Amino acid sequence: MVGAGLAGLCTAALCAADGASVVVIEAGTVAARTTGHSTAKLTALHGLTYSKLTRGKGQETAVRYAAANTEGLLRLKELVTRWSIDCDLIEATAYTCAATPAGVEAVEQEAEAARAAGLPVELVTSTELAVPVERAVALRHQAHFDPVRLCRGLVTELRATGVRVIEGARVMDVDEAGGGCTVSGEGWRLACEAAVVTTHLPVVDPALLAGRVRPERSYVVAGPVAGDPCDGMYLAHDAGWSIRPARSAHGSLLLVGGEGHPMTDHVDSARHYSALEAFATDAVGVDVQYRWSAFDYTTTDGLAFIGRLSPRGTRRYVATGFHKWGMTTSMASAMIISDAIAGRDNPYAATFDSTRIAPTVSRKLIETTAKVATRFVGDRLAARRRTELPGVGEGKVMQRDGVTVAIARDQAGTLHSVKAKCTHLGCIVGYNDGEQTWDCPCHGSRFNLDGTVLDGPATAPLEAVATRAESGNE
Repeated sequence: MVGAGLAGLCTAALCAADGASVVVIEAGTVAARTTGHSTAKLTALHGLTYSKLTRGKGQETAVRYAAANTEGLLRLKELVTRWSIDCDLIEATAYTCAATPAGVEAVEQEAEAARAAGLPVELVTSTELAVPVERAVALRHQAHFDPVRLCRGLVTELRATGVRVIEGARVMDVDEAGGGCTVSGEGWRLACEAAVVTTHLPVVDPALLAGRVRPERSYVVAGPVAGDPCDGMYLAHDAGWSIRPARSAHGSLLLVGGEGHPMTDHVDSARHYSALEAFATDAVGVDVQYRWSAFDYTTTDGLAFIGRLSPRGTRRYVATGFHKWGMTTSMASAMIISDAIAGRDNPYAATFDSTRIAPTVSRKLIETTAKVATRFVGDRLAARRRTELPGVGEGKVMQRDGVTVAIARDQAGTLHSVKAKCTHLGCIVGYNDGEQTWDCPCHGSRFNLDGTVLDGPATAPLEAVATRAESGNE
């Protein structure tokens, strides 16, 4: 398994239960990136997914999607119970809401589509929230949990069963040849019968999945509220906010998410944090003490890519494109991939087939491709017009001696300079002002100011370049 987020660890658990010898390799630490930054809603109710799937792919696809995510939810709950993992798993009702009158019709259509897909949803006209809700689809017996504690608990149990979990080892290549696979990094190689890549976008991409997904970033702020927080988990499809309760060592919290946007539009985040904090404080009454962001990949046809890494491959597998619904989809992908490795049929495999091409070619794909092309060229041209070095806490992409360079000055005043060309597919990175990172707008790779990789699909750091004193700014 390449990647020790929830998808990789669930797949490891199911493969180990089949009697396989399993190794999990993680570039950083367990659940430290995507899984750890999730709001961790364990639910089969995914916004307006069922009405969209029914319109675009038919009711049978919506039925299988609902069944896969419902089974994923149940099996993850069972795993937590069987291994007694302390992760604050709390049952709750999930809601997809209309916060405005204009959003009511879509909620009513979603209730009808979700019910036809097999989910026991209800349509309600009021909720416990203080913020306005015109109508909501409700699905009971869902859950939320602490994703980091869950994954750490899974690792403890997996290691006890003989699974090796290796942290701090970045995988650079996954090769399929000669009836097996080779997973390799800097100075090491590991031979295996099958490899599963759960690193967001795969670190190797023979089917060019990077061209058929769009990276999207969203934000979360959290803190205590006066009185008791709500019990349910809420998502307003027309207002863009998400609310759910949580526990911490210091008491109850409320998590408020929102401000989502495609990274192809921009990567700066400070304004989104400010807007979300204002909403959480003024509308919800949260005393904001924590904030973080997450990003995920959306596919153009609304279904994750789960299965073989390439149409001709038989031993490399991938799970990506979870549309911000990675908790149930992680276990669904583990079910599909573990069955494939064991030679079993899976009822959901065809629905999420990662080798599909035609269904993902759409207007959305063309629009995303056009945005990527615009960024690829436009960001290089924009860099030529910048001449002044950044101030404290700022970053700029500039032309220096014929090279496009990403230059940032950290809060201590130290200047960092790296080549701005992303090491994945060559787009120009942009400065994320809210988190002081270099982010790739095309495919989502993220880097520290010194160029080290935070998030893939890039595996190599941005190359450092020498800075020179200029105008007394260094």
